[in-house]
Amino acid sequence: MLYFLSFSICSLRFINTRSVAFYLLWFFTFSIFAGFLVGNSAEIEHFFDLFNVLFTIFLLLIVCSSFRDYSVVRIFDPLSLSSFRFLLIFIFFVLFFSLIVNFFIVYKSFSYVALSVSNITSYKNEGEAAVLIRQWVNPYLVRFANLASPLGILSLSFHFYFLVKSRLVVSAVFLILSLNVPLSGLHGLSRAAIVQFVLMYVFFYLYAYPAISSRIRKKINIFAFVVFGAILSAFYYITSLRFSESSYYSSADEGLVKNRALYSIFDYFSQWVVNGSEVMKNFSLDKLWYGKSSRSLLDEVGSRLGFDVSSYVDLRYQTLHDNASSFNGLVATLVYDFSHVGAIIFCLGFYYFARCLSPKSGQIQLHRFIWFGCLITLPVLFFTNNYLSNVQFSLGVFYTFLAFWFLRLRFRFS
Repeated sequence: MLYFLSFSICSLRFINTRSVAFYLLWFFTFSIFAGFLVGNSAEIEHFFDLFNVLFTIFLLLIVCSSFRDYSVVRIFDPLSLSSFRFLLIFIFFVLFFSLIVNFFIVYKSFSYVALSVSNITSYKNEGEAAVLIRQWVNPYLVRFANLASPLGILSLSFHFYFLVKSRLVVSAVFLILSLNVPLSGLHGLSRAAIVQFVLMYVFFYLYAYPAISSRIRKKINIFAFVVFGAILSAFYYITSLRFSESSYYSSADEGLVKNRALYSIFDYFSQWVVNGSEVMKNFSLDKLWYGKSSRSLLDEVGSRLGFDVSSYVDLRYQTLHDNASSFNGLVATLVYDFSHVGAIIFCLGFYYFARCLSPKSGQIQLHRFIWFGCLITLPVLFFTNNYLSNVQFSLGVFYTFLAFWFLRLRFRFS
């Protein structure tokens, strides 16, 4: 109840501006409501239970308030058109070839599971996917697709840029190329990449909505409905295969939501409420991760270079035990990553960075606009863990950083 009241009341602060912060708070509220439907609610029995709930609310409100001015009415043209064209051409060709590889892998994955050769859980979690994918496709092409797909985050920002400029054909092309993001996650039939892409798109649309002409909005609504209908169908299909007959959600038979697949979806968005409080209650400084979940890209590079890098998965099992494979929420993960004080510093740093990149009076430069996809991912996936632990997302952040500086420079390309 504390979560629900805090988020819904604080949303009134932004009701007139209808900025991204307003919609974020209502998304937080939806997560709490989903928890109510499936029995995921925080139990406050001791002082530390109350402290953890209030601490979580405090940090989520800091992150959310970072977006209080995120409502765009105008995007300025790039500082250097030649640099912009070069970047667009480069991203187009890289993502085009990556899209072909990703489509083929996803087609083979769905076909493999649909033929009942294997159940989806063993395919996803027991190593079947990694082995089979490298039998279907040359390993170098798989690696290329994994490295290229995070550019889809940039492609999505260019989709909205051209949408605002009413260049629908180019906008549609970059939307299709941005599908590399969910497709790369579907290699192993994981739902996380689908959720990331859908939420990123929805909030990108809400962010740019005031700058999009009413004529364009009607067309994009129809197009987006078709695309997201297909994506969400894949999400429900995977969920249904995994949980419809599973005994894992047998409690659904006695709850408000009887359908196990639907029950699992509500649990997906709300299990952090219970798990987060539990793991925070068990936290101590000897369990500190020293930023492990936030430096996945550095660890991956170090591992490729031959350095001895400890496993993040093993660390989670050593410190979180039964909650190692569950969603514990962004705040609880940051506490284990940096401690309570460090989690506050992290959120304040995020606040400062997001505020520096925010629109000024509704107007923004393109090189700042492209950061939104990366910035919004952490708060919209607050119900999972720290999404920086996802190597591909961290790679997307790195690519965005490079594009940010490239678009600020003035080059001439013949």
